[in-house]
Amino acid sequence: MSDIFVSYAREDRDRVSLLVQALEKKDWTVFWDRIIRPGEKYRDIIEAEIQACRCVLVLWTEQSVHSGWVQDEAQLGEKKLVPVLLDEVRLPLGFGTIHAANLVGWNGNESAPSFIRLISDIATKLDGPAPVKPPPHPPGPLPTQRPEILDKLISLITKLSALIVVTIVATVIITGIILWAFERLGIYFSALRVGLIVLVVVSVVALAISTILSWFKRRRKNEYN
Repeated sequence: MSDIFVSYAREDRDRVSLLVQALEKKDWTVFWDRIIRPGEKYRDIIEAEIQACRCVLVLWTEQSVHSGWVQDEAQLGEKKLVPVLLDEVRLPLGFGTIHAANLVGWNGNESAPSFIRLISDIATKLDGPAPVKPPPHPPGPLPTQRPEILDKLISLITKLSALIVVTIVATVIITGIILWAFERLGIYFSALRVGLIVLVVVSVVALAISTILSWFKRRRKNEYN
């Protein structure tokens, strides 16, 4: 199976050879040689090649427009046809509505715009049109669920706030009881000593709370185990 089947008239073989060489440089396989091995039926070979190839390149010239073989080949490969004008000619009936690449006067220059357009047309037949990219999806609504790290941070702040409140309340109550007891005994403290007492009470309360929480955690763990 070849990538490209070239339909042409024998009289144009020299010009066709120039184009075939340019196509083969693109790493495409081209069927164009009319030589058939002994025992093979010409019509069967041609029909099989046209059906198996992916692109039928018909070269319209002053000779090929009058060739029944070329017209038959072009009609058989109509769905994958890429017509090319090598001469300024009137196309046979039924082929004039298909756009033909214009290579009239082409001398083998592979950088010519007309040849580049032809290569693009052939590549489209071989590979198919470029896939259409789907439109980008509009951005969805912002997630309502907060990130896990934010939840943990909020939970930590809540626990610390509760511990601070409990520590302050306990410190105020215990410090007030201590000062009240000493005042009942007629002992009064300066502001500095009161501050020291508060500091000691805070340390003791914080240590007590930490110890109590640790004990509850161990007990809870033991209950689950």
